[in-house]
Amino acid sequence: MVVGAAAAAGGYLLGAWDDDEASPPAARPPSPAEVAGLAAGWKLCSNERFGYALGYPVDWHAPALTAESECTFFDPEPIALPGANDAFAALEVAPAQDSFEQVVAGLSDERFEETLERRELTLSGRPAVEVVSRSTGEGLLDRGTESATYVVNRGSEPPLVLRTVRLPNVNWEERLRILDEAARTLILFEPERARKEGAPPEAVLRQRAAMLGAAEVSDYDGLADLADPNEFEYTFGGPVDGGPAAYWRRQEQAGDDPSPAEALAAILRMPYTLSRGIYVWPFAYDKTEDELTSYERRLLAPLGQGGAFADGYLGWRAGIRPDGRWVFFVAGD
Repeated sequence: MVVGAAAAAGGYLLGAWDDDEASPPAARPPSPAEVAGLAAGWKLCSNERFGYALGYPVDWHAPALTAESECTFFDPEPIALPGANDAFAALEVAPAQDSFEQVVAGLSDERFEETLERRELTLSGRPAVEVVSRSTGEGLLDRGTESATYVVNRGSEPPLVLRTVRLPNVNWEERLRILDEAARTLILFEPERARKEGAPPEAVLRQRAAMLGAAEVSDYDGLADLADPNEFEYTFGGPVDGGPAAYWRRQEQAGDDPSPAEALAAILRMPYTLSRGIYVWPFAYDKTEDELTSYERRLLAPLGQGGAFADGYLGWRAGIRPDGRWVFFVAGD
């Protein structure tokens, strides 16, 4: 999907905002009173699964096959699903797979995009960046194709991306106006998953952040130090000489794609599941392959064969106990 492509490139850290200064998300979806500011001829679309709502023109189409795909594709012409992600809808909205900083960095990567305009702003009480750019032809878009993108920092939730692409025979100024108006109407609230399960304990979130930081720079010694010394599982056989760090380096040198560090970083950016009292990344840990939505399949795509299924999920997975102890990171069975 288009919004995932921009997030795949590069990574410098943008100047950070203090999350404490941002407005917390509402606990529930917006009420009619909250959306009274919609322009004439607009209506509201709400995605409870990911916790956002926004307005769009009443005569546009917004098809969805699942709760996850609600309020993702908007277009003045009918859109056939599945397969909408093979083309460009007039407006696309979805959570990104990567962090806010990585998505913004990807939009500014000179290999793929020439930045035409950029501004920092606040949407629904959260820090956001708007970027208008022109493709170099090295990415998914043809050379010279312009696009406009909003990226909204949601703190511990995946960043939300709103995007439109300039296509032939399209009134670009009108598309930009609609994108801006949709962004203005954006309302963020607590995702359905978070309302049902509650956020992971602070100890789990701190451990996940430390693991992700070490994985992103392939610091295998640092990762080994984070593992629980008494319970950690990293193979389905016995311990290896040198412990988990040596084992992971050996796999990387053998040409595993993705490497253990890349796989760990990828799954920690995905949603989690709570299984038998352990917080496990990725969400697919307790799913069978036929239970996956098309959106979830795209989330797992960076793992390649490292996200394999048989009777259940056999790909890379990592588990953290509620007290913050990292107790496994394995693949296979």
